Amino acid sequence: MAGLEGVNRQNHASLFDSVKSRIKKIGAAFNRTVAPNKATKHIHQQASGRPPKKSVHMRGAKTVSPQNHVNPTASSSKSKRTQLPQRQKASGEGAALYKNKKYRRLVSRERVTAQFQQPQQVSRDILNAAWSAHNQGKTPWGKNHALLVKGGQLGQVSNHISLHSQAIKQPLATNKGEIEQQGRQVIDNLQKGFNELSQLLNQQGGMMHPTEFQQLNGLLRTFHNEQKLMLQVMDDPGVASVAGSLDLTQAMELKRLGYDLTPTMVKHFSSFNDSQLIRGSDQNFGSGAIHSVTKLQFQTSTGVVEKIFKGDDPVDPCPFDSITGAKNYLDKSKPRFATRNFAAAKFDNLLGTGLMPEMELTVHDGQVGVLMDVAKGVKPYDQSTNQYNWTPVEDDSQPQKAAKIQEQLNSAEWLDGICAQQDRHPGNLFIDPEDGKVTLIDNDMGFYPGLHQVRTPSKPGGFRRFAGSTAGLPSVIDARVYEKLMSITPAQIHQQMDGLITREEAKSTVSRVKELQSHASMLASNGRVIENWQQWKDPSTGLNAAQFQRHHAPDSYLLSVQGQSQGL
Repeated sequence: MAGLEGVNRQNHASLFDSVKSRIKKIGAAFNRTVAPNKATKHIHQQASGRPPKKSVHMRGAKTVSPQNHVNPTASSSKSKRTQLPQRQKASGEGAALYKNKKYRRLVSRERVTAQFQQPQQVSRDILNAAWSAHNQGKTPWGKNHALLVKGGQLGQVSNHISLHSQAIKQPLATNKGEIEQQGRQVIDNLQKGFNELSQLLNQQGGMMHPTEFQQLNGLLRTFHNEQKLMLQVMDDPGVASVAGSLDLTQAMELKRLGYDLTPTMVKHFSSFNDSQLIRGSDQNFGSGAIHSVTKLQFQTSTGVVEKIFKGDDPVDPCPFDSITGAKNYLDKSKPRFATRNFAAAKFDNLLGTGLMPEMELTVHDGQVGVLMDVAKGVKPYDQSTNQYNWTPVEDDSQPQKAAKIQEQLNSAEWLDGICAQQDRHPGNLFIDPEDGKVTLIDNDMGFYPGLHQVRTPSKPGGFRRFAGSTAGLPSVIDARVYEKLMSITPAQIHQQMDGLITREEAKSTVSRVKELQSHASMLASNGRVIENWQQWKDPSTGLNAAQFQRHHAPDSYLLSVQGQSQGL
C-alpha cells in the first residue's frame, strides 16, 4: 500500500468526516440490501465448503482452498515474541491487554521494531477496497452477501485506522494517570479494528486472493505492534517526566527505536516538523553503504529553510562489529544512532572545534530521525563517481585558508579519537573551498563500549579500504584543542553523556580521553602543540605542519582527503 504524506489537523478533520460519511453509506446500503440472518446463513454455507443456493459470479476473485486457510490470529508456541493473551470479559475492547499485568511486564521487555507506515493512506486504501467489495456485491445476477459483508467490515477497519492516525498526533497527557487512560483509548480502538479484521479473515480468508489475505493478515500484526508500543509508552518509568512534552507519535517512535522517555530526549526535538514541510520538496541527498539522507524544505515566517533528514534505525544493519569485534560492539538490537550523534556534538562543544552541523530530532513520515543543517562545500571523495574532488588543503596561493583547513582536519582526528568513530572517510565530511570550513557528517558510528583505546588505522586487505576509519594517535595538536582536552574530567564526561550513551560506553570514552590526554602531554613536551598553523615549524625537523604530517602521519586526515592515505 503506497504511502502518502500526512496532512495538517484541519485536513485530518475533513478527511475523517469524509471517511465517516462513506462508511455510513456502506452501512446504510448494507442494511437496505442484506438481511442479517440471510448473510449469516450464506457465510456459514461458504465456511463449511457448501455452495450457496444461488450461484453468484465474483469478478476478480480467486478461490483459496479452505483447508489451506491459516487462522490469522494463531501463533506458534515456539515464537519468542510476546503472545496476545486470551481476551477476557472486561469494559474496554483492549482490556485483556492493559489489565493483564503479567502481559504488560513481558511487553515492556520486548523489542517492537516494525513501523506502521502511512496509516492515513492505509485507511484510504482499505476504504477503497470496502467500496469495491460493496459494489461487486450488487451484481445483475443477484446480491453476493459475502462481498457486502466484507465491504462493511473493511469500512469499519478503515475507520479505526483513521481514528488511530488522529489519536497518535495528540500531545501526551499531562500526568501518568491521564496517560494511562489515553493509552487505553488507543488500545481499545485498535482492538476494535483487530476484531473486525480478524472476523473477516476467519470467515472469508479462504476465498481471498493470497496477496490480499497476506496484506490484511499483516495489518493484524500491525495493530498488535501498535498496541504493544502504546503499552511500552504507558509503562516507561520516565513517562511522567515527559508528560505534555511529546505527542504520542514521538513517544511511540522513541520506544520503537529503543529509547527511554527522558527529558534528555525531549529537549533534542526540533520545532521543525511535517506540518511546515513544503510538499514535494523531499529530495534524495545521497547515501552511503548503509544509510541514505533526504533534503527537506520547511516554510517559516522568515522564508524557506533547508535541512537534511536521516531516519534512525531500530536495529543495527551495519557490519562494523566485524571490525571492532562483537564483544566490543554496541547492542545491535538497540543501537540508538541518533543519540550517538548528539554525544559526538557534546565533545565537539567541549573541545571548541565547531566541526559538526546543528542537529535536532524530528518526526518525518512517521519516523524519528536526526534533522541537521545542510553542510556547505564539497566532499573530498565522491562515492557515486569514485573520484576525489580538489580542495585547497595545501594550496600555496591561499596559505591562510589552507592552514585553516589543516587545523580543522587535525582537530577532527582528536574528536574522532574520543568518539571511537569507525565511519570517517573522505566522503563523510565537507570542505568549503570558499571559507575553508570543515564539517563532519555521519557521526553515529562510535562510542562502542569495548573500545577503551584509540584504534590503530586499518591497512588494505581488511573489511574495506578505510576499515577502522581513524587516524590513530594524531601527530600534532592545535593549542586551543590542547587546552580544552586537558581540562576534561571523568565526572564531566559521565554528566555530559547521561541519557545519550550507556554507562559502559561512557566508561570506555573516559579511557580514550585519558589516553589522548597522555598523548597530548607527550606532544607538548616535544613542541608539537601548534599556535599558528601558517608559521609553525617542528623543533626537531624544521618541517611545517603539512610537511611534518606527510613524513610522520601517513594516516592523517590531511593526506586522506587528498587520496594519499589508507587511514580513511
